[in-house]
Amino acid sequence: MPQLTDRELENLLCEMESERVERCESLQNKDKIAKAICAFANDMADSRKTGVIFIGVKNNGECAGLSVTDRMHLNVSHIRSDGNLQPFPVMSVRKVNLKRCEMIIVEVQPSQNPPLRYDGRCWIRVGPSTRQASPEEENRLLEKRQGVVLPPDMSGVVDASLSDLNVEYFKNQYLPLSVSREVLETNQRDLKSQMKSLRFLDSKEKPTVTALLVAGKDPRNWFPGAYIQFARFEGTELTDPIKTQKEISGTLPDQIRRIEEILEAQISSSLSLSETTHIKLKDYPLTALRQFIRNAVIHRQYQSNTPSRVNWFSDRIEITNPGGTYGEVNESNFGKEGITSYRNPTIAEAMKNLGFVERFGFGIPQAKKALSENGNPEPEFKEQGSSVLVKIKKNSSVH
Repeated sequence: MPQLTDRELENLLCEMESERVERCESLQNKDKIAKAICAFANDMADSRKTGVIFIGVKNNGECAGLSVTDRMHLNVSHIRSDGNLQPFPVMSVRKVNLKRCEMIIVEVQPSQNPPLRYDGRCWIRVGPSTRQASPEEENRLLEKRQGVVLPPDMSGVVDASLSDLNVEYFKNQYLPLSVSREVLETNQRDLKSQMKSLRFLDSKEKPTVTALLVAGKDPRNWFPGAYIQFARFEGTELTDPIKTQKEISGTLPDQIRRIEEILEAQISSSLSLSETTHIKLKDYPLTALRQFIRNAVIHRQYQSNTPSRVNWFSDRIEITNPGGTYGEVNESNFGKEGITSYRNPTIAEAMKNLGFVERFGFGIPQAKKALSENGNPEPEFKEQGSSVLVKIKKNSSVH
């Protein structure tokens, strides 16, 4: 995204706080910063201009004397991916020196996919203040989506209708996990408005791809390849005899729960003995396998008729997922901490709301750490044109 020049930043710094400018003396109030990011992204005034947060500046524009460290920079960057801002804002974070004042600049682009929420609440900018949006203001934000090219997982499915969704699941389980109780109690919005706000219905009230995959009565009716194929082989090749084979269908939450139960049942363990300690090792740590599976579910291409495949060999596990790498993610940086690009941002949002994601961009690093602690080799990632392969080798000391 194009960054503002130093001259443009200096001009904004000299202005009083407005719909485009927020000042903070330090990082002590990250909540204020996150709310401002949310509000700038929602762009209630439809200015279509970058919102700027100056960190290290007093309310009157004077320098606060902040000494910016790499850790501070990283902490601000992580606000985007800690899961509390939904969906992902388009923002950049950098250290600058303006008028001999060291500061952190956060530039936030207006979202094409509003409303954004922080901690389950929709925040907007009104003049120099940030406040929670009313139901009417949220409706105005929803209208901004019309005529905009949206991510594939937010597209409406023409032949689908509300009757194809498990409405009770949405009302009783998904909605309370996605919107704060306070907002639900005060807004009293009708079902279709709630579904539109959470990207389950498009502007024409058609169920979105995400809605049918997360809360659909029969997801494979719409996406034939939306399932996971599990097979365990007796040897190291696809031609070896199959010990166990399963096909896991249903909604994405159901698929994740069922495949994780299957994987847990397949894990073997043994004791590593020494004179002073007994250590229980497993051929694969469940924590790592969970992260790889959830990553696959979030990032796969659902327009493909090919399922996600989990092949368990005697010496390794291979997870093959339809859809190549996306955005800034490539084969060389796959799994590096903080590298996040989402083909399916609304599915990612849903998985976070349902508790399958703790923090975006950290699943693969967590998996690598779990493998290392268990004595497994580093995982291998390979892009294969229209798919991505993850190879996880067994802890050879477990028999």
